[in-house]
Amino acid sequence: MPINFIGIATSSPSLKAERALFALAWPLRASLYMIAFFLTFCLTLSFSTPASAQMLPSFNPLVMPAKDMNYLVIIAQEPLLALLEDREVRMPREDGLPRSLSLVRPMAVTLRLNGQILARAFEIRSPAPLSVAALALGAKVMTAPDVGRPPELEELPNVKVAVAVLDNLTEAASDADIGPDQAVVVLNGFTIAVGLPSDLPPQAGSFALLSNACELFGLRKTIWLSDKSSLMYAPVTERMGQELGRTAKQRR
Repeated sequence: MPINFIGIATSSPSLKAERALFALAWPLRASLYMIAFFLTFCLTLSFSTPASAQMLPSFNPLVMPAKDMNYLVIIAQEPLLALLEDREVRMPREDGLPRSLSLVRPMAVTLRLNGQILARAFEIRSPAPLSVAALALGAKVMTAPDVGRPPELEELPNVKVAVAVLDNLTEAASDADIGPDQAVVVLNGFTIAVGLPSDLPPQAGSFALLSNACELFGLRKTIWLSDKSSLMYAPVTERMGQELGRTAKQRR
């Protein structure tokens, strides 16, 4: 069943990435979640508190069905498709979404270009309901990603959007505690590095995944071995969509 979207008008006719971000006229509930994200960030800076495992929330175990992950990919794609098609961003209608998308879980949205990671945005400290987070992170990853760079307009048709939903985060003493198909989080000072199983070939292992996550986020590859770093891991469900250009053609 397709997702029903509500069109949100924007007064800016120019084709800019900022338009797609600020055209998100959030309902009140979504606005409150975004304010909460901002306040959490400000409080973190105000008290000069480095990232720590104690700050991260915990949840009951969850396995996301493939169909629900497809919904999240569609929602995360929407800000980028709006930019590609030079139209307003459309909000998903909540009454047409699966109930699981109202759950609160950490999430990461990744843009891939020619098989390589172009950008990633995530929220693990103050997660929002999945449908809200997917739209917010879809906008963030194309304008101000946590790592990487926003896509150029001419690149958009070849970009793929991937969504990852993390489950309960567990602290790890070393890479030996981390099994296959787990997402990893490295906390080092004020930097949070998030690595996903899809970042590397399946046989790479947790040592390589941790090192790759650190390097991706601008840290020394082996900084995760330092006693000043905290390691976390979590079961994760990932789903990647097709090229945005192909999706846009199919919707015409």
